[in-house]
Amino acid sequence: MYRWIGPISKSVEFQQTTFDYKITDTTKEIMSNSFETVPHSIHLNKFRRYTASIHVYHYGERDHATAHELARFIKDYCKKQSIDVCVSVPEMFGNIIVWPSNASKGNALQFLKNIYPDSSFFMIGDDTPDLDTLEHVDGFFAVGNAGTYVKEKALYVSPETYTKGVIDILTTQF
Repeated sequence: MYRWIGPISKSVEFQQTTFDYKITDTTKEIMSNSFETVPHSIHLNKFRRYTASIHVYHYGERDHATAHELARFIKDYCKKQSIDVCVSVPEMFGNIIVWPSNASKGNALQFLKNIYPDSSFFMIGDDTPDLDTLEHVDGFFAVGNAGTYVKEKALYVSPETYTKGVIDILTTQF
């Protein structure tokens, strides 16, 4: 995870703006609004090992423009360094997601299915990248905040969002 610090630091220098930059528990930070008085802040999720989730804020509000600019910079920087990654900014959350280009949830599920061939596999998703699991699962479910296209593919769509949606699916569908 810490290999993402280089591209992010370079981008922050490129921005020529003073950022509060943290490697932190992003959920805890977001829930506490501890950065709402900070002009510019970047929060890198400390729990990710092989991917990065980068949150960009301006006075406590998601800064989509800077997130997209940072994502472009990370893509260009990694390309120049021959680091093969995918970079996206899901509109639903506005954070930057970086992952190895050969990694996917579908590949991970296929790996697990090879180890546990007699098991059933189910997926709860909310965004288009979750759809690559469809051919590997016995059932696909969506939380209420999922994108329309994701909801169309689901066996069941929870009326609840985020974690409450996951709890709803687990308690009503299994």
